[in-house]
Amino acid sequence: MAAHFNIEQIDASPVHRKYVVSFFGDQILTTITADSDIVTQWFNEMERPSLLLVGVGVHFRCFNEFVAATLELCVGGRCLLYQVDCVTTEHPDALLDFLRNEEYTFVGWKISRHLNRLYEDQALDIPRKISVELRKLTAKRCADLGRDAELSALAEMVLGKELEDMPVDNLIPLRWDLDVLLASQVKHACAEAFVSFEIGRVLNAREYRLTPRDDQGYPDYSDPSASSDEDSSDSS
Repeated sequence: MAAHFNIEQIDASPVHRKYVVSFFGDQILTTITADSDIVTQWFNEMERPSLLLVGVGVHFRCFNEFVAATLELCVGGRCLLYQVDCVTTEHPDALLDFLRNEEYTFVGWKISRHLNRLYEDQALDIPRKISVELRKLTAKRCADLGRDAELSALAEMVLGKELEDMPVDNLIPLRWDLDVLLASQVKHACAEAFVSFEIGRVLNAREYRLTPRDDQGYPDYSDPSASSDEDSSDSS
């Protein structure tokens, strides 16, 4: 399966690196940075997508230090890995405007828990009303999947892609708040955000988000009292 999941660095500077992540035939151009100008450039170069869908991922500093360290955003074949814990200036307006743009639907696995930490730790806010929890979406669309399914199970059921070589166990001891991340970390984070995007696309997460529904069962990340019980389970 390794041939279906590779990474190649194509550019680098003191403030950013670029990779191409190959994932089952898809080529994902991935930018990793903590620099505001690079982030702004990434958004300026983004063509307005027809789906208005964003795959979201968040990784914590370490398996036992639950502070949001990175934010991954995937729009089609482009992924931004924003090293939020390495930022030394204010977050760029281009990012803040994008995250609160109600035209978009933000989809992710355990998204309420991740966005809660992102809001509390890094003052980055994606309103709950424009986010969709993939576990609820897949449970609604696919009767064979429960609401506690892992992302790998969702990908296999919805996309027909096995993620057995995504090295979750090997990544658990690693830190995500370092200036330079390993290629394996970048590959893993990009793939998670891309898979979230693809599941949202296939299952029409935008239509689901715009349809009135009962959200009971997942805490609102904007509520400071929301529990983070899942934090003890993994580092992403």
